[in-house]
Amino acid sequence: MRMNNLDYYLTQDHEARRRTTLLCLLTGGSLGFVLQWAGLSMVITAIACSVVVVTMEITRAVFYRQPSRHNQRLIPALPIRRSILRVAASYATLLVLSFLRIPRIWADVVERELQQAAANPTNARNIGKAKRLAEGASTTGIKISSSVLTAAGKNFIDATRTNPDAWEAALACVNYQVSLLPTPFLGDLNLHPPTYYALLGLEDQGRPRMRHYGNLPIADAAQAHPLFQSDANEGFQYGDAFLALDGGGMVLDEMRLKNVVMTGVQIVYEGGRTDLEAVYFINCKLAISNNTRGHQFAALILNSPLSVKFKTV
Repeated sequence: MRMNNLDYYLTQDHEARRRTTLLCLLTGGSLGFVLQWAGLSMVITAIACSVVVVTMEITRAVFYRQPSRHNQRLIPALPIRRSILRVAASYATLLVLSFLRIPRIWADVVERELQQAAANPTNARNIGKAKRLAEGASTTGIKISSSVLTAAGKNFIDATRTNPDAWEAALACVNYQVSLLPTPFLGDLNLHPPTYYALLGLEDQGRPRMRHYGNLPIADAAQAHPLFQSDANEGFQYGDAFLALDGGGMVLDEMRLKNVVMTGVQIVYEGGRTDLEAVYFINCKLAISNNTRGHQFAALILNSPLSVKFKTV
């Protein structure tokens, strides 16, 4: 007795089912990449891929026509259970492939969405979206183009004139900018007599840990002291080439800093007097007040984040 088409497809024509599985993998995987690149959510991508794959499987099975008896190849029947397991494994592979986050594709998605949000920077939804994008990219290490980030950050800074909430998005862009900076080469730990520094710390963060690198004539050496105090090292012949600060927190207001490299430091700047020269913020968290000097400081970091020179004295 001749089998019906569906039974023959499920139990006999292994090659047809393999072609269907391969076609579903290619189509579903490609669709997943395209939808993720277009910025759609994971949920929408999963639903779309599932609908397409199931539709293809059903369509291929329903419209399948077995070959004529003359062309049929008599091979042992494959149990339907094994076929279902293979389809399930193939579908799981499809989902994994479609959800893989290829760095450059994800960077393109983030950059495009950030540009769209920054095009209307006073809109509350765009402010929240830009903030989430910048913070998410910082956490996952996605590399956003410097030109895109700078332009977006400046748009949100300008938007604070009409909507102060835009400062949150601007600050997120600033913090992203410093989150992926490389640590400059500092040389060897110094060999000269002790040097002295004074910081204005944050009570709830603790003071940063200090390390001293290299040797320079005192006129070119590192400095860290409040503006209302003199440099405790000014009478020395030599000083540190760099002062490295790790962890903890400090205030920039009323501070003179020169040749200072800060890594993972909680930074507060409220728009007061400050004098920064060759200061590096490596993966620091900057809390900058929403005022004129704060805007100037944020714009400077967006433009030239690696070595900051900023003076308001």
